[in-house]
Formats: sequence, C-alpha cells, structure tokens
Amino acid sequence: MGQERILVTGANGFVGKYMVRELLSRDYEVVCFIQPGTSEEPLSGLDIELKWGDLRDKDSLIPAVAGAQAVIHLAAAVAVPDPRTNFEVNVTGVQHLMDVCKLNDVERVIAYSSISAKRQRAGAYAHSKKQSESILSDSQAHVTIFRPDLIYGNGSGGLRKIIKQVKAYPLFIPMVGKGEIIRQPVYVRDIVKLTADVIPNPTSFNKAFDVGGETPIRFRELVLMIADEFGVNKTIFPIPRWTAKLVAYALEEISPNPAFTSDNVLGLIESTDFDAAATIRELSFTPTPLRAGLKRAIHELSKDIV
Repeated sequence: MGQERILVTGANGFVGKYMVRELLSRDYEVVCFIQPGTSEEPLSGLDIELKWGDLRDKDSLIPAVAGAQAVIHLAAAVAVPDPRTNFEVNVTGVQHLMDVCKLNDVERVIAYSSISAKRQRAGAYAHSKKQSESILSDSQAHVTIFRPDLIYGNGSGGLRKIIKQVKAYPLFIPMVGKGEIIRQPVYVRDIVKLTADVIPNPTSFNKAFDVGGETPIRFRELVLMIADEFGVNKTIFPIPRWTAKLVAYALEEISPNPAFTSDNVLGLIESTDFDAAATIRELSFTPTPLRAGLKRAIHELSKDIV
C-alpha cells in the first residue's frame, strides 16, 4: 500500500490541502490536479507531483490519471451562480474524469458531493451535484460518494462567513430566517481521515454516505456557539427569507463570484433527510465532538495551522 499512487483533484483547495497531507502521512504517492491560474502555495514544500489542468478539458486529465490506483475527487465549481459553469465543471467534468479513469483501468474513486444534492428545491450547484452523483453511480468503478454537511477548519469558507457575521455588527448577528435548520458540521481533519480509511475498504464500495458530526444542532445554536468561542454575546436578528433571496439574486446579477448566492439561501432554509448515523455505524467513523472541534479549528485559523 505504501507505493500506491493516489490522484487528488482540487488538491489546493480547503479540503484538498488537508487530504494531501493525510495521504502523505500514510506513505501514499500523491498526484495533485489543480486548475491553471490557482495557487500552489497551499501545497508548498510537500513531496507531491503537480499536474495542471481543467475538468472541462478531458485531455488535461489523461497525464494526471495515468498510473493512479485510486482517485479522490474534490474539485468543483462552488458558489458560482451560473448554471452553465456548474454543469460544465460538476457534471461534464465528472464524466470526463470517469471516462479517463476507465481508459486507465482506475477502479477506485472516492468523490465528494454535497448535502445540497438531497434538497427538494435545488439551485444550480445542488442540481449539478445530483447529476454528478448519477454519473458516478452508473460507472463501473468502485465508487464511494461522500455528501458532507458544513466542513469546518482553517480555510473553511463557511466558518469564515459565520465568524464575520458574528463580529460585523455591535449588538446583533444577522441570520436568514430563524436558524431552525438542523446541521451536523464535520471537522475537516475527521473527514479526510475517513476518506483515507475507506480507500481499501470494500464496505464503502458503490455507496453514498452522508458525512457529519455526531450531534445534530440548530444553525442558530451553532452560530451562538461560535460567538461564545470569541466571547461575543449578541442577539440573533432574523432576516426574512424573501429579503435574503432578493439580495442573493442582486449579487448574482452584478458578480460572477458573489459572496452570497441563492444556493446559500436554500442551504439556510431547506432541510434534507441527512443521516450521518449510517456513516458512523457502517464505516466506524468517530467524529470530533463539535465544541472541541470548533475550539481547535478556531485556534488553527488564528495561527494559520494546517
């Protein structure tokens, strides 16, 4: 197993930088597929092989996949409102990856989808993730699909947004709706460890797993827990859903990469049949307790520790 070659797509992203380090700690040979124009700094100093390319360009995947025994697919178009971009990257890109895997006899693929793929009302991102899951499930490879809830840690966009909202106003914390949606945040170090654990595990083959922390929590309680870690004592200020939707649509009209999207709004108001208990039971997953994980993540964020 020590010489096994693993390809990681999106290796310089938030989860990717942790994934690469986890694999290296287990003596895997790691190939990192990253998009031209993005920074390789998150992977600086690591004993890896870099391959530059784009999921939309099938030919660029060929040298990256060649020689790999397994692929961990993290790359995706995220927080991009344009339906075309979501489709090209998250759907066509996945088809390209699976085609190239088949050509190279790569039989093991672990792919990250999203909790949003299970929502009844789906935006462009969520819809593309649903479609990509169908492609993955229909392939002949041994595929494991992970649908994570909010992944938190140093580099997490979701955690940074919450911290920003907690600190932004003197007397209150703005929130879409009342924050009643149930979440099960998962610590990034836990999910990358789980991913590495299941590479050789046939129990996970050809299945999809919801991945989250052990204890469900209302979103408002999560925000207040994070506020408490910063010594902040403020009141939640609910923002009507229609107001949030209008703001999101307006931002999407003026920016190709808005800070707040209609998919974000759906994530804050739409529940799913998320079931992390099955993952904990079937894969012997032991997530870090939320309060302890948040303390560690906030410390790592403040010190920029990976």
